[in-house]
Amino acid sequence: MGVTASCRNGTGYESDHGGTGSEAPEPTMNGDEVIETVVCREDELPDYGMKCFAVEGSTVLVVREYGLLSALGSKCSHYGAPLENGEFTNGRIRCPWHGACFNAKTGDIEDYPGLDSIPRYDIDIEDGYVKVRAPLSELLANKRTKPMANRDPENLTTFVVIGGGAAGATCVEKLRQEGFTGQVTLVSREEHLPYDRPKLSKAMDLTSDKITLRSQQFYESGDIELRLGTTAVSVDTEGKK
Repeated sequence: MGVTASCRNGTGYESDHGGTGSEAPEPTMNGDEVIETVVCREDELPDYGMKCFAVEGSTVLVVREYGLLSALGSKCSHYGAPLENGEFTNGRIRCPWHGACFNAKTGDIEDYPGLDSIPRYDIDIEDGYVKVRAPLSELLANKRTKPMANRDPENLTTFVVIGGGAAGATCVEKLRQEGFTGQVTLVSREEHLPYDRPKLSKAMDLTSDKITLRSQQFYESGDIELRLGTTAVSVDTEGKK
């Protein structure tokens, strides 16, 4: 079930205490402004529905399921498609363009294409009004990369992923994001970093650096070993080599 709606200005509501419901920005620990504003009335959003609201030059998607509200980034982290036009069912929001799937409570990505999650913002109900609170930088971002665990030299377990396509690229970073600290190696017969294959049919003049899913620095930061230009000819499952 997908509910669509035009984006509305989230700062135009007058609360019962007067004013518009927007609070003066305050800084975070790193100096980032925190925006807090009323976006709608609680009864304005139907159960199992979602609506998009304009907030501080960006948009926020408010989702309601089983009576619980969540506030998320409104654009798909893959190509920026408006998620309000997608499908919302069983706790998941599916992108209308290529089918990327996000958890409606956390914003975590649960299905490819795309590797990044979408932002999740604080939400509160006060006197029947829905209030969203978030750092300005997070409001302006339409994607969120989950942190990865650091490599632990004492963990001797090794995962070798064969294939540098979307599945392989997703697997190696997912291992780190879920806390695996052993050796992670990606083996690919291609010379290039894992790349976004759908883009190959969108434009013919793209260079390899324009379509890579992640940078070399990203894999280095996660201690993920890349063996590019390497062909796997056999797998010894018993000897694990």
